[in-house]
Amino acid sequence: MKDVPKMCTACGDITYKIFSVEIDTKDPVSTNMKLYEEIANRLFQNKVISNINIGNNRAYIIEERQVFGFDMHLGNKNNPQTVSLVNVEKALNGVLESFKDYKEMKISLSSSC
Repeated sequence: MKDVPKMCTACGDITYKIFSVEIDTKDPVSTNMKLYEEIANRLFQNKVISNINIGNNRAYIIEERQVFGFDMHLGNKNNPQTVSLVNVEKALNGVLESFKDYKEMKISLSSSC
């Protein structure tokens, strides 16, 4: 029997990749639609993605730092190889400049769906 690729239940597509984002914040944050919109705009403008799903929002403390975290499920049905950590980091470079209470953003590739 052939191995069938597993589909991500959140995305429903095997070509999506999941990126985890951690942002150091001044105060606890559980969601920020303006930030999500800016992230989506930059990723679309830079032709990194054709689809995005953001979820698994969380606020927590690590080593006395307040952190806002979430996962981005990113895909590009037309050009799947553009969805890479390098391209995502490049597109999102400077995205926090208009968010005064946000300091540093760390992005890591969690997995493929």
